[in-house]
Amino acid sequence: MKKTINFDVCSYLLLALSCVILAALSYYQPKISDDWYMIWTISNTNNVFDNCVSVYKNWTGRLPVMVLSSFVFSHPFYELAYRIFIIVEVFFMISLAWYCAVGKSFLNFSTVAVQSFILFGMLIWLALPVRSETVVWLSGNSAYLLPVIFGLFYMACSKLLLEAKTSIGLMASILTLPFLFLMGFLAGSSQEQIIVACVIYSLINHYQRFRLKNLRSISINYWILLIGFFVGALFLIAAPGNYVRLSVMDAPGLIDIAKRMTLYISSAFFEIGTGELGKPIWMGILLLFALFYDKQLDKPDNVREAKMWLCVSVATLLTLIPATNQISPRTTFFAVIFLYIAVATFLFKDKVFPKRAIVSLALLVTSALVLVEATVGLIANISVASEFNHRWALINANQSKQMTVPFISTVPSNLTYIQTPEQDREFLKALSAHVGFKVEHDTSEGAPLPASLKPLKAIKFQ
Repeated sequence: MKKTINFDVCSYLLLALSCVILAALSYYQPKISDDWYMIWTISNTNNVFDNCVSVYKNWTGRLPVMVLSSFVFSHPFYELAYRIFIIVEVFFMISLAWYCAVGKSFLNFSTVAVQSFILFGMLIWLALPVRSETVVWLSGNSAYLLPVIFGLFYMACSKLLLEAKTSIGLMASILTLPFLFLMGFLAGSSQEQIIVACVIYSLINHYQRFRLKNLRSISINYWILLIGFFVGALFLIAAPGNYVRLSVMDAPGLIDIAKRMTLYISSAFFEIGTGELGKPIWMGILLLFALFYDKQLDKPDNVREAKMWLCVSVATLLTLIPATNQISPRTTFFAVIFLYIAVATFLFKDKVFPKRAIVSLALLVTSALVLVEATVGLIANISVASEFNHRWALINANQSKQMTVPFISTVPSNLTYIQTPEQDREFLKALSAHVGFKVEHDTSEGAPLPASLKPLKAIKFQ
């Protein structure tokens, strides 16, 4: 028993240290492409409202993107605070996913229940696709991490309100209605894949209520949440900026769409054949089953709800049918989260958490992996930030009509986002138009090459 407690204490300390390092890592992630486009848009508008209107008309109707471009990038202090807050957002996302999975067991604070929650959180963190883009990079954060938080909050509120056995008092109901409408609106206006996920989730719950003939028992609070969601979805879908972006893309034929979607869906949980081929996703799931599976879990309610989350997961992938040009590993972000909720629903819903010493060992090993990855990411991000600072110093000091800047040579970690050389070249073209002189890559002999600097190796041989 003493060894188990020591394992737990070590795990919690390692995890706490990892959170600090992850916050620092987010701080050092440089601004990339879309970040600068947003900043330039702000500089060309008179105030926050004008900037929001400009983004809505010309870029997107996603509310988190508009808020990020209008407020976070408007002042260095706001940007710094938001970067540090990203680790808190990750905790919110994991907590909401856990509540959606386990329901009333969320308030179980026994040692093994806390272990299960932390292990689930770390495994889902390690399984998330391209976290460098979807979590750490500010523009990607507003398009993926924030929307899934709003979407999960909508689903958690729906779950709470639909399962409530007692009605809320009149005064409390009146006070909560504006909040519920706002949260529904935020979910609906956050991201197209989240809209589809929430719609499928709501339809399945409504069908179950209709089958049980208890639709009338649903409280007014839930309907207000639902109305807010649909108003938000209408706000996003009606944005002219969505169609401005689509108009510049070549529309694929039906056969091409079918081919792309077949390949996409079949490889979605394998990182579309990139990165680590989905190994973190499936290793995490296998570990959860190895530690917590019990034959007594094969209950109809558990299986039915797990199937619902699997449907939600696949639905987020089908959302890409009208926009197959946008298919990339990051678009599987939501599907992986809902897949893990399905697994946790099957394993943990309404059950007593098993007391197994091996859980403590698994927790320790996983927390060590999170710490090592975070440390490697921090070192890589510091190196990349240094290179970008050097590049900007050269640009700011330039007095001629043409100049060259070095490639970003650091090999990125799993938590470091930089563009490919081709994408970086396109950004330099846009930058040239902004600064008034031509900026190109330095391709001379002896100049740094892309992905040629390994920061850990450089530290080793200092």
